[in-house]
Amino acid sequence: NYSNNYNRAYFNRSVNRITDAIRLYKAGKVKKILLTGGSGRVFGTEFKEALYLNDFLLEIGIPKKDIVIESEARNTAENALFTAEILKTKSYDKLLLITSAFHMRRSEACFKKAGLETTSYSTDFYDQKHNVEFSKIIFPDPDALFGWHLLIKEWVGFISYKVRGYA
Repeated sequence: NYSNNYNRAYFNRSVNRITDAIRLYKAGKVKKILLTGGSGRVFGTEFKEALYLNDFLLEIGIPKKDIVIESEARNTAENALFTAEILKTKSYDKLLLITSAFHMRRSEACFKKAGLETTSYSTDFYDQKHNVEFSKIIFPDPDALFGWHLLIKEWVGFISYKVRGYA
């Protein structure tokens, strides 16, 4: 989350989605950064991810003309639909879909269903250690619970999106 407290930004584990977008922009590989995401919360819906990220991008020197904002989407399906609406009025050559690796399959399906052809760019790989450490066999790893949480959320999300016709 981005916060103006003490004029600093605070991000969660998925920070690579925005840092990779910034890196690609600074390298000239992408011309614009489209931020999509409102609030998926039931309570406290005033926090809109895209608006906070916009403030952060402006703060670090990304020109306003190169930032496109969609701040009403509450889920991945709406991210895709609302993005498609915005892009109807803008010309673009290619779209690079940047999101967490664990979430890419559902995102790709939603963007395809919305009629957008994208190239995928996965970030936030949580399996960076491909070798199991011996200590993790003997002692439980608390990060494993987080991994299972993400996996189950994506399975349920992907199946429910298919059933509802979002993807």
